[in-house]
Amino acid sequence: MFFKEISKFPPVEDGKIEFIPFIEASKGIVKFVELLGTLFTPVRQDVQGNINKLSQIHSSDEKKFSTLNDIIEVEVQEENQLGIDALLWLKRALEFVHVFLSSVVEDSKQDSRSESLSSFFQKAYEETLKPFHGMIVQKLFGWMVLAGPSRKSLMILLSNGEDPAPEDEIIEEMDIQLIWRRNRIMGDFKNYFVFSNNVQHLLFKNVTVSSNEGMLGLCVGVAVFTFVFEAIKSLRHYLVILQMKRRAEQTELSEDKNKREKGALTSLNPSSKRTEKLKFHCLQTLLHMLQLTLGYMVMLIIMSYNAWLLISVVITTALCFYFHEYVLSRKSLILPLEIPGSNL
Repeated sequence: MFFKEISKFPPVEDGKIEFIPFIEASKGIVKFVELLGTLFTPVRQDVQGNINKLSQIHSSDEKKFSTLNDIIEVEVQEENQLGIDALLWLKRALEFVHVFLSSVVEDSKQDSRSESLSSFFQKAYEETLKPFHGMIVQKLFGWMVLAGPSRKSLMILLSNGEDPAPEDEIIEEMDIQLIWRRNRIMGDFKNYFVFSNNVQHLLFKNVTVSSNEGMLGLCVGVAVFTFVFEAIKSLRHYLVILQMKRRAEQTELSEDKNKREKGALTSLNPSSKRTEKLKFHCLQTLLHMLQLTLGYMVMLIIMSYNAWLLISVVITTALCFYFHEYVLSRKSLILPLEIPGSNL
């Protein structure tokens, strides 16, 4: 069968994609488009042309351009971005094929098995390529999809034309190819929350869990992490109030200076005030940096779209807010006379 014979896309390792395995897998997409018929020749030529452009860049210095990332990093600093442009259009073509095949697989899973595939071609085109084409090209493609193969013809083509395999086997191989491509290249990006005990590389490499016990431990860790973030926010708030209290005390001392003997005033001299102010701002700057860093990390935790981690963050944040606003807002707790190690 067709999908057993073509190369699979390579994994993304350390954020990079190896050039040669990626190009070899992309050539399989060219073969698939070729199966669709003569009218899809412009699409096939466009995909093959982008592959050729990238291959020429790679051949110019195979060591320098061993990954797709290398091409982007070099050309992004240059005016001539031939490789970036070719890679962009190749990506769009891959997405077009991916959406089309996904529609066919989903249709089979729902037992609809529509004989005409025109709507699937049109859906894939509208979601991937149409926004980047002019009006004339859009019209031409609208005619092309009408001449695309039927479901029965596509199954025969994917069976290599001889001894057609059962459709269920072809769909299964197609689904396996899609899952592989999605996980390896396109990434399994979700825009909805799911309750799952499987989390891969959370914030750092190898922070991975795949069991209920592991998820429980990860939730506890995320709760502690969120607590530290909220504690830093509260500490900054406390320091501001403490500084205001000290300034108020100094103002009261200044108002009473006429009632005191000269030389007995205990208020700080201008030099000491500047030193205190500098220390205060340095400490606030450090805490701001920590708060900003931890805040972004909490955001990334939530963007893992794991519902259990979201609940851990929300509950911890709510408890910290309650503790801060209801309990620690009492003057006796929030305004200590001294903070250890501080002259504020």
